[in-house]
Amino acid sequence: MWRVTIAMALGLIPRAASVTVDNWGAFLGNLAWLPWGLALAGATLAYSHRRRGRCHRCDQQ
Repeated sequence: MWRVTIAMALGLIPRAASVTVDNWGAFLGNLAWLPWGLALAGATLAYSHRRRGRCHRCDQQ
């Protein structure tokens, strides 16, 4: 796989179009990972703050 990628970068193999009528579903499906990851990170952070409890030093939330 890396050989093909390097060969494309060097111009030894012609590049194919990245998004075509045939593969639009595979390409657009991968775009959902960014908002999903950001939402998951936000939910994880909110959960950790909610479950953390009170501070032992200053007794604040």
